Amino acid sequence: MEAWFFWLATVITVAFLVMMVILFICQWVIYFRVEKTVMQRQHPAYLRQSQAKEGD
Repeated sequence: MEAWFFWLATVITVAFLVMMVILFICQWVIYFRVEKTVMQRQHPAYLRQSQAKEGD
């Protein structure tokens, strides 16, 4: 009976570990996609500012 509880606890622990790894990867992907979007939106504004300075 003790062995059964040990394996149950081990399976639950491993399941939580796998879920945490999956959630970490999802969070990482979302972060880099948001970062990419922010950089793309800021880039044209930077170009407009530099072109305006060159025209002065």
